[in-house]
Formats: sequence, C-alpha cells, structure tokens
Amino acid sequence: EKFRILAVTGGVPRYLEEIDYSATAEQNIKDLCFRKEGILFNEFEKIFNDIFQKRSAMYRRVVNTLTDGPRTFSEICQALSISPNGVITKYLMELESSGFICRDYVYSPRSGKRGKLSRYRLKDNYLRFYLKYIEPVRDKIEAGIYDEMPGIPEFLSYDSILGLQFENLVLNNLPQVLKLLRIDPAQVISASPYFQNQTKRKHGCQIDLLIDARYATYVCEIKFRQRITTAVIEEVDKKAKNLESDSGKSLRKVLIYAGELAPGIEKSGAFDRLIPFGDFLLPR
Repeated sequence: EKFRILAVTGGVPRYLEEIDYSATAEQNIKDLCFRKEGILFNEFEKIFNDIFQKRSAMYRRVVNTLTDGPRTFSEICQALSISPNGVITKYLMELESSGFICRDYVYSPRSGKRGKLSRYRLKDNYLRFYLKYIEPVRDKIEAGIYDEMPGIPEFLSYDSILGLQFENLVLNNLPQVLKLLRIDPAQVISASPYFQNQTKRKHGCQIDLLIDARYATYVCEIKFRQRITTAVIEEVDKKAKNLESDSGKSLRKVLIYAGELAPGIEKSGAFDRLIPFGDFLLPR
C-alpha cells in the first residue's frame, strides 16, 4: 500500500500530508485523484498553467510523449511530428529545470566519460499518473460520477505503469541506493540509466541503472512484479555480457525489486545484492 501511494504521489511531502492513514491506498487515491475536490485532481492544471502560461499546451504535448517510457530527442520529435529544432530543445530544457522531466546521459563504463547519447524521462510520478488516468476522465470527475464509488474506478488498472513508477522512485533516490549498496559517493564515477545501440561490432543493451564506481561496475535491474520469476537471472546475465565495460573492474549484479521473489533467485546466488522495496522505507 505504501508503494502504491508513492507510485502516484512520488513521495512529495505536500501530497503525503493529505493521506488518510486509516484508509486503504485505493481509497486515498480515489479521494485525492477522482473527486473534484481532491488536491491531485486540480494540481496539474494549476502548476502547469502557472509555470508555462500561454505555452502550456505545447509543453503538455511534449510531456505526453514520455508517459510510456524514456525517449531520445529524435524520438520525441518524431512522436510530435516535428523536425528536430532548437525550439523543442528549449521546451525540454525548461521542463527539466522545472523538475518535470530528467535527461539521463549515457556514461561509458569503459572510458568513464559522458557520451553523446541521452534520453529524457518523466521524473514526476504524479505527472505520469495524471496524464494517463486522470486527464482522460476529467469531465466525469467534475460531474461527480465517481464520488459514491467505494474505491478507485473499475477502469483504472494502473499496474501497467507501476514498473515505470517504481523505476522512477529508485532513480530519484540514488543516495539511498548507494547507501544500501555501501558505495562511498566519493568513489562514484557515474550513476544513471544506460543503453547502447546495436552495431556490427556490439550488441544492443539497456540497463535500468548502471553505477560505475572506482573499483566495480554495478548492473542494477529494477523490477516490479507481483511475482518475479527466475527468468530475471538470464535477463540480467545477458545485459551484463553485452555491456562494454572496463575489464579491470569487477562486475556486480544487483536486483532492486518490489514483489515476491521466486525461491530459486536467492538460492542461485546470481545476484551480488538483492534489495527489496521495503529497504527504502527504513530510517536513514
């Protein structure tokens, strides 16, 4: 239940102040998001219009391209049916400085330097939830159609975005990840999502979080499932093999997860560290 609340609110203190801890997560989400008096029903329009004013419609179009996952600059322009130009770059920079999106650069674990590749992702969990689930039914919410329902609307099966929301929670709390892995921040060269394009010489590779430290490289898989099967072992092994890393460093595999682990995962010893979501909620 804590995870579902955080998946919608992103852990923003102002939103957490509105939580009724005697009610279920679903009841809280319904009251905050699907009633016209709910703070999360009105928050997006108020913030977005205050910041971007007359240009808010175009900024909304840009963030909408990221609701289903990260994209490169070219992919964003393609989704908008616009030729790449400086105006879109400006929009992205302003959205980034406002805290709505994040630009993740790809750092080479072989050279330790930042490459040219980068992708943009929605940093704000509430923003994704609003765009995908609240905005499409604004008229019904304003009409009070969902007011008497005991829980969230039946159409709302938001498990499909919980993986992205969980990944965001982890990436937005990198200091806690380093602490759980006992990595001295002074030893970190880079820590960000990683992807390498497939070429004739190398395989494609996508890693949820790659931490390149002075003496080791950490391949971190961030997984949300009701039940996580042993298939994750082969999945991460393949990523680790395809990664172009510094052969002089040890390569360590980490699984950061929310859900139930299949017994064979821990017994296999395939991961150097297993970090359940609950560890993030422990006092720091």
